[in-house]
Amino acid sequence: MMFFHLLALVLTYCSYAYGDCPSGAIQGNNPDECYIVVDTATTWQTAEESCQALGGHLTSIVNAYQNSFLLSKINVILSRYYYAWIGANTLTYPGTWTWTDNSSWIYSNWASGYPYGSNNLCGAMGTTSGRWYSFNCANDIHPYVCGVVVTNKDKVYNFSMTAI
Repeated sequence: MMFFHLLALVLTYCSYAYGDCPSGAIQGNNPDECYIVVDTATTWQTAEESCQALGGHLTSIVNAYQNSFLLSKINVILSRYYYAWIGANTLTYPGTWTWTDNSSWIYSNWASGYPYGSNNLCGAMGTTSGRWYSFNCANDIHPYVCGVVVTNKDKVYNFSMTAI
């Protein structure tokens, strides 16, 4: 009987605001994340410029969960390619890996033996493994994944549950 009295006192309320992804973008697991996967092989710099024109950057990847989510998308969409550019690079600070969107470098998923070298390198995700590889930014070409900005971030969803 005591259990039912305690259960009656439980009240949960949650409010979260999020928006929409631009047309053609994929909603991430996090409602603030949107991705555009581009099935055209190009240099890293051209890919970054294209992502900026779409309102974003080559995607950053800050945890294993996000890495797995992106892998689940690119291994289908980019199945004819081995790699896809991401925002990892050593262009701004030679010898130091950073993200194009200035996200903190708190996670990495390098393949064995990577990254190799230290200057003028850019990162790409393996489309079947999710592991990261370093390539020459100017000479290699790959398709790419843009992280783009959520639009209309004024929707508010309220969830509440009361157990009686």
